[in-house]
Amino acid sequence: MCATLRKAARERRRGDFRRAMALLKRAAFEAQDRPGLWTRYALACMSAGQTADGARAFSQAVWMLERRGQTQAAAVTRQLAEIARSGHLPDNYARRRGLPWHAFAQERAAPSKH
Repeated sequence: MCATLRKAARERRRGDFRRAMALLKRAAFEAQDRPGLWTRYALACMSAGQTADGARAFSQAVWMLERRGQTQAAAVTRQLAEIARSGHLPDNYARRRGLPWHAFAQERAAPSKH
């Protein structure tokens, strides 16, 4: 599993989001009880332009997080799922900053400084 995750990270850094998505999909399905893998897979889907798959993967992660009682993480992941489902993806936002989708999601998930 660790080798697969390293390969996915390498592909993402190279800009091959589809390859990263395929590797993370396999990892998520092999370890179905790890919401973090499902979130990584969702982010890879979004970066590869596969919004429907990304929304489903985010929803799977939300379900797992809620079952574990991790309500704050589930709430953040639910927001990302809603953005994915809305079709109003932050492509322009990300492009203006030179960020792939996963970087936008991490920025959005960061706690507010207000």
